[in-house]
Amino acid sequence: MINWSLIDKIVYINLAKRPDRKAEIIGELKKVQAPEEKIIHFDAIEEEEGALGCAKSHLNVLIMAQINGWNNVLILEDDMVFENDEQSIERANVFLSELARTDWDVGFLSASYYIIKKVKPAFYKVEFAFLANSYLVNRPYYKTLMHNFSQAIYRMEQGEARNKAGLDTNWLKLMEEGRWYGVYPCIGHQRPGLSDIEHVEMDRRQYFKRPIAEIKRYGSF
Repeated sequence: MINWSLIDKIVYINLAKRPDRKAEIIGELKKVQAPEEKIIHFDAIEEEEGALGCAKSHLNVLIMAQINGWNNVLILEDDMVFENDEQSIERANVFLSELARTDWDVGFLSASYYIIKKVKPAFYKVEFAFLANSYLVNRPYYKTLMHNFSQAIYRMEQGEARNKAGLDTNWLKLMEEGRWYGVYPCIGHQRPGLSDIEHVEMDRRQYFKRPIAEIKRYGSF
């Protein structure tokens, strides 16, 4: 099983109108035996522009983490699916144990990686990645990421397109200089289904399962 001791709190973001997804993410957390006392539901903020509501929700989770003085927080979107095979569990534990011995800002359990650089097996420095469905944030970094998310919100409220100003585009500027790490291969992916941002059926599983040979084209090693 995954050793959850490093993680202070686990917050999943879920729109009130999507009880189906709430049931699914609760099931996923039970599947990987996440401690119930660490799990918190955040009632997602709904906006006509789904990416704006998404950014506001993630920002408010960080505000909640800061107010409560959590050492770190694992932020999950409600479409997260955990891989539960023996190899994935082992990778998760290797990653979390390495993270505990490292000065870190953000740690991805899954993401759409483009530029990652191997530090140790399963433990990579992340310099370019999209999709914010499962990531850890360390307490000293709350303010930095809150400021970044606030910028994304402002840009979208001023009319910038979500593919240029969305949360997981705006944060790219932080990655190269920050201490962002990720487990690779990912230990999860987004569940295929109706997207509340795109308003169509989406299947992004392939983005989480890119072989290293493919992402080396972007500068990974």
